[in-house]
Amino acid sequence: MANNYTQTSFMVYDLAPPEKDWLKQQLDENARKMEEEDNWDDYIGISYEFEEADDGKENIWLYSEEGFYPEPLAGLLQAFLKEHRPTACIHFCWASTCSKMRIDEFSGGGVFITAKKQKWFSPWYEVQELAKKHEDKREKTETAP
Repeated sequence: MANNYTQTSFMVYDLAPPEKDWLKQQLDENARKMEEEDNWDDYIGISYEFEEADDGKENIWLYSEEGFYPEPLAGLLQAFLKEHRPTACIHFCWASTCSKMRIDEFSGGGVFITAKKQKWFSPWYEVQELAKKHEDKREKTETAP
């Protein structure tokens, strides 16, 4: 049996005290809901640590060694931007891997987030789209008189 992993590691920098408190409260509440209520609907599954930078500002390191859910994390970060940084952006990428060499079990993705929108990127999807376009073009060329 193989294990699949969704891994990420990134920082949100220069947190003001209210921003740090807001993120901590949201992340802790998300974990509590999962533990106490078995609520998978919005579960993020992310680990985090606050770190003090050399200049005294706080950063949050968000990471996952085995698995997390990008969609609810992007939603939480978008809510953070709406509440605290309406003109800023946050982005993160992740790797989707497998403990065995199973076909098509490796990919990843990324998301660019602002207070108003999210733009998602998927190498697997992009490759599938390119392959389809190639096949469509090839079929037209091979069937043309």
